[in-house]
Amino acid sequence: MILPYLQKASGIRVLDVACGTGNYLRLAENFGAEVVGCDISESMVRICRDKGLKALFINDYHYLPFKDKTFGLALCVAAIPYSASPVTVLKELCRVLQDNGTLIFTYFNTLNFRITNYVIKYFKPSHPINHEHRFGPSLLRDISRIGLKPTYACGINYLPFPANEKPRRKRVLDLFARLENSIDETQLMHLSNETFTVLEKC
Repeated sequence: MILPYLQKASGIRVLDVACGTGNYLRLAENFGAEVVGCDISESMVRICRDKGLKALFINDYHYLPFKDKTFGLALCVAAIPYSASPVTVLKELCRVLQDNGTLIFTYFNTLNFRITNYVIKYFKPSHPINHEHRFGPSLLRDISRIGLKPTYACGINYLPFPANEKPRRKRVLDLFARLENSIDETQLMHLSNETFTVLEKC
C-alpha cells in the first residue's frame, strides 16, 4: 500500500515518525528520497543506524523537532493508536508537511477479533493505551480543522490472516474472494486488521 508513494518520492524529503527498524526509510532512500526517522525507542533508532540510516532522532512524536513545512511526505504506520493525543500528533505532522504534502497513517481496527484479543491479552484495562474509539466522526472533524483532507482510505490484512507465514488455504482464499465481491468497501474495512489512510495538507 505504501510502496507506490515511496516509489514517487525521488527528490522529496520523507519523514517517518515511530519509524521502528527503518524499513520504510530504507525503501524511500533507495527510491531517491531524503529520509528522516524518529522513534521514542533508543533501541529502534540504534537498529536503524546499524542499517546505515543517518538522519535519526529519539523523540516523542507529539513534539517534532523540525521547522514548519519541511517534508513532502510523512509516514506514521501502526503508531497513532498508541498516542495519548492523536490530534496533537496529527497537528504536528501537518505543521511539518509542505503545502499539498501527503501524510500516510494506519491504525488498528478493533472490530477485527484477532486484534481485540491481542489488546485484551497484552494491555490491562487500566493501561493508558486505548484503541479505535478515538477514530470516529470527532477525529474526522478535527482532521479537517487541522488542515488535512482524506484522499484515500481502505482496510488491509483481511480476516482470517495466518498467525505465521504459512500460505492461506485455497478454500479460505476462495471464501474471501467471494466475500470481497459481495460487500462494499466500508463493510470490508470493518473486517480488516488495519486501516490505511492517506491525507493531504490543504
